[in-house]
This record gives sequence, structure tokens and C-alpha cells, in this order.
Amino acid sequence: MKKVIYTALLVTGLSVNTFAADDYRYSKEAKVSSVAKSQFNDLYTGATNVSWVVTDKFQKAFFTLDGVNMTAFYDLEGNHVATTQAGKTEKLSELALARIAKAYKGYEITKVIEYNSDATIYFVDLKKGEKEVLVRVMPDNYVYFFKQLK
Repeated sequence: MKKVIYTALLVTGLSVNTFAADDYRYSKEAKVSSVAKSQFNDLYTGATNVSWVVTDKFQKAFFTLDGVNMTAFYDLEGNHVATTQAGKTEKLSELALARIAKAYKGYEITKVIEYNSDATIYFVDLKKGEKEVLVRVMPDNYVYFFKQLK
């Protein structure tokens, strides 16, 4: 249940943060826990352009690793929760793509976010005219509605 709540909070934040301008990126490193920084340094050796943001729910590290822009999420105690990065449609299985096409006829995939925690989950932004939805593709390739964006 705790992971479901974390996932919901992360993706709600992602849907706003990823799909909106990132002007809010600022550093509050003084408030980042030493546990989060230590875990980050162990997990993401070689990361560049690291900046931290602390919110009332998470500590987030924005960074580049091997040329890929990523975000690592830590809870307020400093425990690693998940990592996200821009994904590619090609990473979705044919079965998942078929399920999206069947359930969301006429919608176009505009963005894919790869969410890594215990397993890899994809969040797919779909648009059809003025409508925009976010769906979740689980490791078993089932597709679930996640959030109405427009």
C-alpha cells in the first residue's frame, strides 16, 4: 500500500513537472538529507549537472547520467524511492501498444516516462484533439488509466 501511495504521489508530481516548464528547478541543498546524498552518490556514480529540490513529500535529484536526463526520488528520511527518465515508445511491448491502441482509439502517444522502482513501469501521455490522458503500463503489459490531464 505504501508503494502505491508513493507511486501515485510521484506520478502526480511527474505529470505536472514533466509536462510543464521546469522553471521551478532550484537548489535547496542545505535541506537535502545526508542519507539521500550518500545513496545518490552510491547509485549514480558519474552523474553530472546534479541539482536538488526538496518538497514537503520528497527530495528530488535532477541529473544527467550517460547523456540521459533523469530524476531520482527519495523520501524525507533519505530512502531511495524511484528513478524516472524520458522513455521511448520503442521500449513498450507490442502487446502494450496494441492494448493502448484498442482502449484509446485515435489517441497519439506524445510522451513516455520510464519509472523504475522495484519494477519498470511506463507512464504514457496520450492526446486526441484537446483531450489528454496519462496511462500506466505495468510489467505484465496491462494498461491502466492513471490521470486525466485535459
